[in-house]
Amino acid sequence: YNMGYSTSFFWDGGVPTLEQQALAPIENPVEMDLPLDEAVRRLNEHPSYPARFREAYGRDPDLFSLTRALAAFERSFISGNSAYDRYLLGDSSALNSDQKAGKDIFFSERAECFHCHTGILFTDFSFQNNGLYADYTDEGRAVITGSPRDVGKFKVPSLRNVAQTSPYMHDGSIATLEGVLDHYQSGGKGHRNQNPVLRPLELSQQERRQVIAFLRSLSDPSFLTDPNHKP
Repeated sequence: YNMGYSTSFFWDGGVPTLEQQALAPIENPVEMDLPLDEAVRRLNEHPSYPARFREAYGRDPDLFSLTRALAAFERSFISGNSAYDRYLLGDSSALNSDQKAGKDIFFSERAECFHCHTGILFTDFSFQNNGLYADYTDEGRAVITGSPRDVGKFKVPSLRNVAQTSPYMHDGSIATLEGVLDHYQSGGKGHRNQNPVLRPLELSQQERRQVIAFLRSLSDPSFLTDPNHKP
């Protein structure tokens, strides 16, 4: 969702556009495992797709039109009607007392969350090492840049609909929001590239529950149940 605003794709930022991003998962053996020429052949043999492609792109299905069709659909995934959005628009009752308290903690220097999860999209699109490991098997952004300073850095994700996007972290190693907060409460593993903003938090159990309550307020039911996004 909201990927039309993103400046790069994949955890390491390896491609700059949604059109290019579409290619990798189609052929990747652990994802769709489908040769691109076979995907195009199937589209051309479909009873209705060729005519629809000609109407939209003036050409039969090919890699050019396939990737653009996928990217166009993905750009329609706009999520911006959460309880928090309604609160920002002036509905003070959209958040309950715990969610409001969690919001204040989230945007405070105590928790430091807002430094990376910022703006209306809750990401600054940067690449950060959050101290998940002392040593990283997946080097993250360094695979793209070749710089040792980028080892363990991954793209900062949006937090919109975060209650629905478990498991968390670049490798799915944390199953719950509570586990994510445990990690940040610990201050991280101290990798040499770890963001210096990260330090052990001193949040009470009540404050932790309030932060999670705020994160749940970022869910957008109208987006999550939109029939236009279903098969």
